[in-house]
Amino acid sequence: MTFSKEKQKLILLFIVMCLIIFIKCVAFNWLYFHSILVSSLFTEPLEFIKFYTNKLLPGLLISSFLFVWKRKGWSVIIQFIIDLWIIANLVYYRANGLLLDMSAILMTTNLKGFGSSILAYLHFSYLLFPFLSIIYLYCYKKWNNKFTCIPFFLFILLISVLYHCLFLCGHQYKSFQSQREAIKFDIKADRKEVMDIYGRTGLRVFVPFHEVALFARPGFSICPSYAEEYTRSHSIIHLFPAMIVYYINLEKESEAVVSDSEVAPFFADVNQVPVPNCNLILVLVESLESWPLENEELSRIVCPNLMALRSEHSAYFSKVRSMAKHGVSGDGQMMLLSGMLPIFSGAACILYGNNEWPGIPHLYQNSLLVDSANGIWNQHQMTGKYGFCSYDESDQGYNDEELFSHLSSAIDTISSPYCLLTITGATHSPFNHVPDSGLMLPKGMPQYLHDYLVCLNYTDKCIGTLLEKYKTDPKMSDAAIVITGDHNVFKPSLWREFSSWDRAKEYQLPSEESFCPLIICSKHIEQQACEDIVYQMDLFPTVLSLIGCKDYFWKGFGVDLLDKESRQSRPISVDEAIDLSDRMIRSNYFQHFSN
Repeated sequence: MTFSKEKQKLILLFIVMCLIIFIKCVAFNWLYFHSILVSSLFTEPLEFIKFYTNKLLPGLLISSFLFVWKRKGWSVIIQFIIDLWIIANLVYYRANGLLLDMSAILMTTNLKGFGSSILAYLHFSYLLFPFLSIIYLYCYKKWNNKFTCIPFFLFILLISVLYHCLFLCGHQYKSFQSQREAIKFDIKADRKEVMDIYGRTGLRVFVPFHEVALFARPGFSICPSYAEEYTRSHSIIHLFPAMIVYYINLEKESEAVVSDSEVAPFFADVNQVPVPNCNLILVLVESLESWPLENEELSRIVCPNLMALRSEHSAYFSKVRSMAKHGVSGDGQMMLLSGMLPIFSGAACILYGNNEWPGIPHLYQNSLLVDSANGIWNQHQMTGKYGFCSYDESDQGYNDEELFSHLSSAIDTISSPYCLLTITGATHSPFNHVPDSGLMLPKGMPQYLHDYLVCLNYTDKCIGTLLEKYKTDPKMSDAAIVITGDHNVFKPSLWREFSSWDRAKEYQLPSEESFCPLIICSKHIEQQACEDIVYQMDLFPTVLSLIGCKDYFWKGFGVDLLDKESRQSRPISVDEAIDLSDRMIRSNYFQHFSN
């Protein structure tokens, strides 16, 4: 059987396009998951076949359309669109440790003033993807013609359908049948029951988008790795249409049902609003991580003022696990002030800004938020919803020095009882907001790490002005100061990049996970330090305890970290709290308590 030159060129172009898309899918898996299952060829050959066939099929299906359309320029555009999608996910992963979803894409307008942060998370390895597209462009120009071959298209389509619907689905059915007597697997069952079954058995359905109906149920999203597992099993290209299906199928607010019995343990049975026993100053430091404070050498050089706060009447918690998700800094502020947790998809402060919210500032007659970022994360609306009386911002935004100057002025003029919150900005990536102060850091330190510490040192000096005022100003004698981070910034992928320098210098940096610190200063507490892993959902009940307002109607999902016994007996798991909080936010549960 011989082919004409036109048909040969078309087949060659098809093979190149399919192969390049396949390489891109595998390369993404390597850069994101650091695994391409090579060893499984001998240990688990079926898994090996499924893994690589699922990376091959997107290329086969997309490339097959070369046989249908005479004008084939679309194929070049598709290659670069795939590059954009892959690189966007890799950048988002390095920044937030998550895959992109529709809500994250729709929130791009919130990057106002922070677009340069994206550039900080680009990596030279990402050049591989446009390079492969350029190779395809060369082949396209060399072999492009207007020849079509519908039978080839139908044949490839048939092979793909048979593979998905017979081989993989058949294997899945067999796996399911072997366990049907022990486990009832009902897609329409209660979300928590199905989630437990999924997590317990590890069942996977490999037909594209078959899982998406489950993926679209918030109860399933309790597993933080669900979208990642879907992408790992299929491909990064599968994720794009799956994300759209997920967004369309996502439960509506009317379906986000919360029963009073579910949330009863988290509400106090009181009729009066408690009165705080002290003034409160909250400092939410952008991207504050614990490891610079934990290393004796670094802490002495970079953050001496934060260390000085750990004095006689202080509590220090070194391992607060960040729970921020797509809302990032907005999520951090929400957890501190209201005790509510990030929603499964998107930023609650933007999507649900009209909701009624509980909030610590509601307890104070006088309250003020001093903000550095000029309204980011729907701050103009959420400030009032959290209970603040007023909001101090600049059209150009405050640097941290100006921020603490305004905070100091507010302390001088505001009447007791007062609650003040300030949110710093210097340590926001890409860490180019302050000039290099000549900080004596170890030689050879990765530039990104170096720049973060320079910015942290600048913020620490600004916090030092608050510390001096705390020591000398009588108006602060009865104030409690709470300092914590809104989220951490160095994700596992970055720590792996720093590991070679870390080993060479024998420097003690986190290997995989980093934490936010929590520092509390008050004359009403005794000095203590805790190295237990705690959570951001614990911040709200801890602050309520600090100011003597445990009887506030909403107690939050966490525990009082100032109570050692409380830390050991959580009333609810983290996953259950996330699920319940998500439904409470989406159903606007607190509207029942508004006056």
